[in-house]
Amino acid sequence: MRRESADNGKTPGAFRSVEAVKRANADSGGHYFSKDTMRFFRSRVGETLYNGCLFVTSECDGNRPRGYAIRVAHSDGSIGSVTEVLHYGRRERAHMDAANIGRAMAELDGCPCQYHRDGAPIGEHVNALLNPYPRTDNQGRTVWACCESAIGPTCEHRTS
Repeated sequence: MRRESADNGKTPGAFRSVEAVKRANADSGGHYFSKDTMRFFRSRVGETLYNGCLFVTSECDGNRPRGYAIRVAHSDGSIGSVTEVLHYGRRERAHMDAANIGRAMAELDGCPCQYHRDGAPIGEHVNALLNPYPRTDNQGRTVWACCESAIGPTCEHRTS
């Protein structure tokens, strides 16, 4: 069930494809996917859409390596951010988290973007998913965020 968030009435969209999201954004007067915007931010947009509204983008900021973020398409065609720009150093991790958030959205009310998730049932789930450190890997080791960093050298302090 999707309901409007309390602050401004934005709801996650129910789109069939990323192309449909792009059309809705352009039709609403948005420039998120315009050639100039994409070129300026050196952006790329993944073609997989999760739960009808979530998708992954990548940007390259100056001399830093390409990073990935999860975005949400609202029903009015506007685009919100679920994560910070360059939040992920690995494409696969961004897609995995987008899929997990999409599955949670099927059960929990609320928009997962940064501006609407506070107080929504989905908010606690998204916040826990996006801040999973320290965590235990499949070999029983404690892993910190710096152990998996793709921006700069990774640390060497993996502990058990």
